[in-house]
Amino acid sequence: MAVLVLRLAPEWSDHHGRTTAVARLRQALATIPHPGIDRLSLAGMPVARADGMALIQQDQATLLPLSLLVTLIVLYLILPDWTDVLLVVLTTGFTLVYTFGLMGWLGWKFSILSSVAPVILVTTGTTYSVHPLVRLPRRGRLPDRERFPETFADLFPALAQCCLTTIVGFASLLPIQITLVHEFVAIVGTGVAIAFIVAMTLLPAMVAGLAVDGGPAAASPAQLPVPRRSRRDILRRLLNDFLPQVWRRPRLVLALLGLLMLAGLLAGTHVRVKAYVFDDFWEDSALMQQIRRAEQACLGILPVAVLVEAAPRETVVRHRYLSQAASITAFLRTLPGIGKVDSPTDFIGEVWRLFQEGEGSPPPFPPDESSLSAIFRFMLSAGNLAADQDFLTRDLSTLQIKARLFDLESASAAALLDRIRGALAATADASTTLQLTGTTVMIQETYRQTISSFMQSLGFVIGCTVIVFAWFYRDRTLVGWATAGNLGPLLCTFGFMGWWGIPIKISTITIFGIALGLAVDDTIHFLTVFRQWRARGRTDAEAARRAIVGTARGMVVSSAALFAGFLVLLWSEFEAQYLIGLLLCFNIAIALLFDLAFIPAAVSLWGPASGQSVSAPKGRMPQTTNG
Repeated sequence: MAVLVLRLAPEWSDHHGRTTAVARLRQALATIPHPGIDRLSLAGMPVARADGMALIQQDQATLLPLSLLVTLIVLYLILPDWTDVLLVVLTTGFTLVYTFGLMGWLGWKFSILSSVAPVILVTTGTTYSVHPLVRLPRRGRLPDRERFPETFADLFPALAQCCLTTIVGFASLLPIQITLVHEFVAIVGTGVAIAFIVAMTLLPAMVAGLAVDGGPAAASPAQLPVPRRSRRDILRRLLNDFLPQVWRRPRLVLALLGLLMLAGLLAGTHVRVKAYVFDDFWEDSALMQQIRRAEQACLGILPVAVLVEAAPRETVVRHRYLSQAASITAFLRTLPGIGKVDSPTDFIGEVWRLFQEGEGSPPPFPPDESSLSAIFRFMLSAGNLAADQDFLTRDLSTLQIKARLFDLESASAAALLDRIRGALAATADASTTLQLTGTTVMIQETYRQTISSFMQSLGFVIGCTVIVFAWFYRDRTLVGWATAGNLGPLLCTFGFMGWWGIPIKISTITIFGIALGLAVDDTIHFLTVFRQWRARGRTDAEAARRAIVGTARGMVVSSAALFAGFLVLLWSEFEAQYLIGLLLCFNIAIALLFDLAFIPAAVSLWGPASGQSVSAPKGRMPQTTNG
């Protein structure tokens, strides 16, 4: 096996340049005859980045239409009428157009992480439209012209809270010091805000065009009425069978879900941190196999460097600096995680041996100061001081020892880099500065910081969510149960990771803040209606029963839309997006269970004190209607 190392010029270092260069090189390789050679492969970091972006574009071309199709099917099976499905499609479409238009105007680009943004916007945009549509007072299948504005007015505070908490969930990723993550937060946060604005402005305008005069009396909230169209009978019957069990046996419900949380906590103790630089791709994918072949052929693929810097007003063309470089080179070659090591002492040593040719056994390298001066005069006169290897800066102030690492697990890579730093600290003297640098060092430091700040970012989103609950509900009991009901699904998701051996890495830790930001939406809708019934003098149990009946259908529809939208990520070309989709789908399903059972059961038993005044937003009570 032979390796030919090429470097891209700086003007080819952006995405367009990399893609063009890789395409031209592949085309050139295809035209080169290679008798007796089994394979000519183009590999390396620029190739992996170019091919990765091609997979991103392929994913976008597949997943976004698939997400829309699956969401449409779910909505058609659940929403009252096909016109409601059309309204959701239009509002979601406007959200995507506005968001992508803003991205183009600001010059934002898609990356491996932000390529999932369209799917997130489809799902969140759908939920903001679904809640008003399932609560609309209707005459037959069409909205009531006189009463539908009240529905949007009543839902505005709850949807505003949902928008705020969702954005906060994504903002919890900001402590991760990765530009791609920050761009992802900016894109999705902006899109969520646009989805809310569209749902509160464009959607009412379109509903007004379909509305008719007059409307039937509201149905009793004691039971969910069975609609005329049989395709939704199953959902209604399931809710009518399930919900009575919640208010008849609230203590049993709390005990069972408490055990589920405990099981999640215990299983979560088996979760381990395990991250690689190239862990976004499937291990058996063609791109990953190509990367692994290149890693073996090149004896490592991740670059690091040790800089040996001379004291001020000195140059590294001194015996002591080359001695240090030779010592560091020998040490690096003993480390198991490092492949090839390229050192200036190798090159200068070859020149030294040429100087000694024919004179018997050469003296030890590095030579004395006078011999070094002769060697460097020869190299300077040849006009090839660094032999095109960047071993030596032009001002002779710095030597560079270059090495390539294998793609180690993050903990092993961090330990290896720490060991190198320790050796450099022991080797350096007062006249020398030794520095470990390179792309790999930055990547591993980012991994270390990201994983160590995981609890910090999760604590941030939990704290912000509690503040939002406290600001809107002004009741410690409601805030406590709302917080517990949304932390429970996170514990279960953590346990799911431990049970199935899903490790903590960049792609998996990002879902916790996102999941919490999405899960609180249904909690907000339920507690808003619960407070309205309590303000009317109902008991905790009666208010909880009426609130869950009035909001259950909207919860199921919005959660089903979220589940269906993220489900398509299971067909992604990237393992990272697959795990995001899998964990978010699991969390959405568990969060729906907690919103339908845990929180209603808890507030029905231990809600605000019966004598306590509970404020509620102004407006009519939400009611369940036909259709």
